[in-house]
Amino acid sequence: MNPPFVPETLLAAAQHAERLLDAAQEVDDKLSFVVVVPVWKDTQMWDFLENSKHKQGDTMVVKATEHGFCDGAQHCRPPNERHRVSSYDTGVFFLQTTKGAARWRVTDEIREELRVAMKDAVGSAKTVKDLEKRYRGKPEQKGKPEHGGKPREAVANEEKKAEKPKMRIERIERRDDALSAGDEGNGDNAGDEGGEKKKRRRRRKKEDE
Repeated sequence: MNPPFVPETLLAAAQHAERLLDAAQEVDDKLSFVVVVPVWKDTQMWDFLENSKHKQGDTMVVKATEHGFCDGAQHCRPPNERHRVSSYDTGVFFLQTTKGAARWRVTDEIREELRVAMKDAVGSAKTVKDLEKRYRGKPEQKGKPEHGGKPREAVANEEKKAEKPKMRIERIERRDDALSAGDEGNGDNAGDEGGEKKKRRRRRKKEDE
């Protein structure tokens, strides 16, 4: 088990595994979990796993700099970059029913074999800092000047500001067209009233601009 590294999700996964182990133990069945989680000792997940009645032996803790994972973005990387160095220390819990522990014994040799395999899965980037620099670019490149020496964000803001007056003028023109259509057929005084209304609309238009 290697649940997503979200405290609530990690706890829910641990609780679900515990329920399955309880059910298997009741019917004297074989069941075994190897739970791989970050060493977040201040979370409920960690306390729950440490105190599980199905836990076998001590918790195995592997330092972040001494192991790696299969990268979630492996499909975007070259085949030789399938693995990546870990961002956190990792805790490995062995949870088993009585018959599970007899069938799949967690020996010192098994623990060491697992530790060596995790150490080999780090990829070419030896630290998280190196990994981020390689795939996210250097921090100083963010906001790099473009479009005539202006940052991309500044250009986007200027374009948005330029659109606002145009939209306001279009709304005014639509309103004027609607008012003009309403002036038609209002009687003998319609022409005079229409002229006054047009003057007021022009004044309002200038004030809006």
